[in-house]
Parts: sequence; structure tokens; C-alpha cells
Amino acid sequence: MIGADSFRGLRRALALIKIQASGRDAGTPGRRDAGTPGRRDAPPARLPVMIGSAWRRLLRSSSPPDTSAPAGRGLRRGLLPALLCLPLLTVFAAPAAAQTPAITVNVAIAPTEGDAAEFTLYAAGSGSWSALTVTVNVAQTGNYVAANHLGDRQVTIPAGQSFASTTFSVPTIGDVTDEAEGSITVTVQSGTGYTVNGGTATAIVADDDPVAVSLTGGGRIRDGNTGDSVNIEITTPRDVDSGETIDVPLVMATTTGAQLPGSSSPHFSYAVTGGTVVNHPGTATPVLRFDSGNRRMTLTLTPTAGEDSNSNDETITVRGTCRIEVLRNSG
Repeated sequence: MIGADSFRGLRRALALIKIQASGRDAGTPGRRDAGTPGRRDAPPARLPVMIGSAWRRLLRSSSPPDTSAPAGRGLRRGLLPALLCLPLLTVFAAPAAAQTPAITVNVAIAPTEGDAAEFTLYAAGSGSWSALTVTVNVAQTGNYVAANHLGDRQVTIPAGQSFASTTFSVPTIGDVTDEAEGSITVTVQSGTGYTVNGGTATAIVADDDPVAVSLTGGGRIRDGNTGDSVNIEITTPRDVDSGETIDVPLVMATTTGAQLPGSSSPHFSYAVTGGTVVNHPGTATPVLRFDSGNRRMTLTLTPTAGEDSNSNDETITVRGTCRIEVLRNSG
């Protein structure tokens, strides 16, 4: 049976729990801290001791409580249920406030013109939140996105807990005109219910149209005269972007028996400025590559030393467009 001391100890512990849970000072009424005027004793350190002592006394009881006694009636009316809740009441910390989710944007798909770029918005934070309406700004370089898909737009991230995401697309326009690569940049704007973290992402838009290359030039050179030269200009309508590769395969041909580069005794050699020979150097089918930032390469043809035994003039063409005449250099 619970003794009077156990009952009083439990009542005192419950009183302290009630006082601390309500936020009131749990000190001894009328007693003040000698060190801080006006401040009552704070007993949180005493509370676990009193609770533990009350529980030990209860557990040492050799018989069930007598609910007919005054103390037992009090226990029956409310003390026993309260005791069963003591493990839950020993922690009084308020729950942590949910953290406002932070928004990040990343590129999901970087497209080729005519396809859609895709971006993913992520929301991350503690706790849970309802659906978020996030404002993003869409901008571009180049001319791949129609005007009605540029500027601010709203994207909804579904409700989540700790993490949620959604993906949205920006369509691009396909054409048949060669142009430099473009880009689409999405920037998360400030808004209500979220913060911005990593709020910008850029997708590169690749052009898939062939580059228009033109060849101009040509002229006459004298066979065996190394002081002669002929230039052929190879141009594109725009500068080559950094990181972009434009290769131009050339074909040199003759119908008059001229010895072309790559043969055992070529009648001329060539050099390139504004570009590089990347394949088949020293042959009649070289592949030239524009240097970054250029729109023009120059192919210079120079006769080799020594006179051809053929007494006839010769003709060379480059890609069937540029004509070079090799004149017989004889007195």
C-alpha cells in the first residue's frame, strides 16, 4: 500500500510538473534567490530527483493502493493516470520550428535547337510544407526561344516533407539557318514561403544546321617558280565561337595531269593561315579547321622547285570552285 510519504512525494512532483508545463516559476512560494533580487528558485534540477524518489516509493509498496482511503481516492480520481504519463511529461522542450524551404534550380536537359530545355526546381528544409508557388525568370542568348516563353513565370513545387521537386520545360525553335550556340538561363526570384539557394542555371542550346562556307580566289602560277603563290580564301558568315569546331574538307583535282600534293613529285605545296590542317596533311584532300574567333582561313599554294617535263599548261581546281592555272615556265 502507498504510504503517506510516497503519496506526498508524488503530489509534490506532479505539482512541479504542472507549474513548469504552464511556464510559471516553480520556486518555493515566498522564497527568493539571494543572488538575484526578485527571482524565485528554479527547481528543474530537483524535479527528476523528486519524480525518481516518488516512483521508487511506489515500486517498494508491497500491496495495491487502497482506493477507499482518502489518499487512495485521490489516486483513483487523477493521480494514477498522471503517474502513467510521467515519462511523457519529463521532457518540456518545445518542438523545433519548421525551416522555410530553400529553392535550388538545376539543368535537367540541355537541348539541340527544336527540342525543349528542361530545368528542375528542388525544395529542401526541415519539417513539411504545402505546395509552393515559385517565380522564375527565363532569359536567353541567341534567338532560340520565342518571346512568349521568356520573362517571369510561376512554377508549382508539390507539398513535401524535407524534400520535394518538380521539372518544367522551355521550348526552343528549330530552323535551317546556321548560327552560333545559344543559352537559356533560369533564375529563381524571391517569393513568399521559401528562400533562394543556388538560384541560377544555364542550359546550352546547340545549333544543328550546317555551316555555309564559301571559297574565293585562284589565279596563275608559273611551274617551278617558288616566288609565285596563289591564295584561296575560305570564309564563314560568322565568327567561330569559343569551343565550337568547324571543319572544312577540301578536294584538289586536275584534268590535265598536274602532280598534286601527296604524289611522288607534286608541282606545288600549300600552307594555311587562320586555321589548322587536322586531317590528311600534305595530300590533295586535306581537312581544315577554323581557329576559334575566326571566320576566314587562307590556303596559299606555292610551286615547288623544278620544272615539269610536260610542256602543256595545267589546271587545278579546289572543290570545283577555285581554279588555279599552272603555266609552263620555259623560255
